Amino acid sequence: MQKFVRGFFLAAAIGLTGIQSATAQLLPLEFIEYPAADLVKAAFAEPYGKLLTGHIVEAIRASAAPSCPQASALQVPLETRVVAILQRRGTQIVELTAATIDRAAFRRALAAKIGAAAVDEREQLKSNPLVQQYTALAAPMDAAIAANFVVENLQLYTVTRRITFARPFPAPYSGDDKLYENADPTDEVAEQLNKFKEDAKSPHLDRYIALTEAAQEALYAFARTSEPYKKRSPRTLVGGFDTDLAELCMKVR
Repeated sequence: MQKFVRGFFLAAAIGLTGIQSATAQLLPLEFIEYPAADLVKAAFAEPYGKLLTGHIVEAIRASAAPSCPQASALQVPLETRVVAILQRRGTQIVELTAATIDRAAFRRALAAKIGAAAVDEREQLKSNPLVQQYTALAAPMDAAIAANFVVENLQLYTVTRRITFARPFPAPYSGDDKLYENADPTDEVAEQLNKFKEDAKSPHLDRYIALTEAAQEALYAFARTSEPYKKRSPRTLVGGFDTDLAELCMKVR
């Protein structure tokens, strides 16, 4: 299944190694352009993000010890606690991923690739009404990509830490469950974006798409040269999730 970011083809992976899946390797341009907390909040507010959240709640509920020392302190409903954990750890994952990219160095590399004037032009085009409609239409797809990125990294972390669940923890891309592929709105939204672009016949929108596609490609190329990016892993991105699970009465080694 092809994946897009704001209507542009997103390459499958960068420097795939070992247990890291393609999803956990993605680096959407928006990760370095928008606040991580806002991206994650939007990701799990959409229907697809809520589906993932619900399945995580079910996995934890089925796996938690019937009684544990901290059980009496769990006054807040499990669903509420999981939503808070996803927001906190999701923000952490996106922030740490973005932090592996030297923003100033990338801006210089981008200007060298497409020209400083084109970099400024792309920023100006963001205020174009048709561009704004296009990016609004892409919102469910952007949210799904971010939600998958977060959940896949969480799932890979539990695997590396050998944390087991009585019910499967969601693995949107690396797992075999077609439920997530079928529920993921990415393909449907991508078709809507293509139709919107064709119907709009707008040189401004076409230019924005071309510049954003070039910027995403430049980011991939830059990431391949970033040692911090190449060295990141679920262990470095998701630290603390085992503590969260232990506080929910999960058995963690």
